[in-house]
Amino acid sequence: MQDGAADQKSSFYWLFDNRQALVDAALERWERVETDEVIPRLAAVADPAERLRLLVETAFSAGRSGTLALRLLVDTVNPAARSVAERVTRKRIASIEEALAELGRPADQARHLAAAYAIYLGTATLNSASAAPEDTKSYVDTVLESFGVPANR
Repeated sequence: MQDGAADQKSSFYWLFDNRQALVDAALERWERVETDEVIPRLAAVADPAERLRLLVETAFSAGRSGTLALRLLVDTVNPAARSVAERVTRKRIASIEEALAELGRPADQARHLAAAYAIYLGTATLNSASAAPEDTKSYVDTVLESFGVPANR
């Protein structure tokens, strides 16, 4: 069995010119699936408060994606990984900032509140340590209320 698995792994790498090409393809897929396909779906939600609620609920139920985003942001070994993570972070923050501005927040305040994206990254870290709040709905409500978005009770 192990010999077959080793052959399969080698076969998998044949699809790419080298390890970096594999990493680049994985990063491109992560950016596309976890950000570029999500933001337009969220933008289709007309009510910015509901859009933020959906975003936060989706983000906090995403599991390992937040942990990956955090790990890529602090990756000092692979500049390509860090570059993709920074680009994804900027896109995500811009989406949050836009919704907050639509809720009537002044531009500076919306920009500052959008930096609360760090809550998502911190929650991912807590999840990896099995220390995140267990009552996700209440946690999401609390996060949204801190943005001035009414709780959906």
